[in-house]
Amino acid sequence: MTGPQNPDAPWLEPEDDPVGSFRYAEALLEARDPLGALRALGPVLAAYGDKPSVLLLQARAHFHSAQLRQAEDVLRRLIEIAPDDDYAHLLLGKTLQRQNRPAEARGHYRIAWAMRPDTYRLEALASVGG
Repeated sequence: MTGPQNPDAPWLEPEDDPVGSFRYAEALLEARDPLGALRALGPVLAAYGDKPSVLLLQARAHFHSAQLRQAEDVLRRLIEIAPDDDYAHLLLGKTLQRQNRPAEARGHYRIAWAMRPDTYRLEALASVGG
């Protein structure tokens, strides 16, 4: 996904196309390249680092690259901005659980399940004795 697909299209540096960079970062994360996703997110974070969708993608990339403290920090910031984001609570619970902090994870799993009571969130809650 580097360079223009159409030879007549103008070349855009990543910082000139934050939407394209965001989509590229999503594609990299989907392709199991979380570090590549974090690199692609650089210009997006510089321009839109307070947007919940950007923070969530950054947190997911940190989580999937086992940068759990960074994921935790980003998720806590995201929850301050968007406390009603059930997936952010779920991912923070998973992040805390992977750091062997089940009591803290339980609280976020409970919130996620209360917001969206589905089997996945209930199983996550049960995994920490909730």
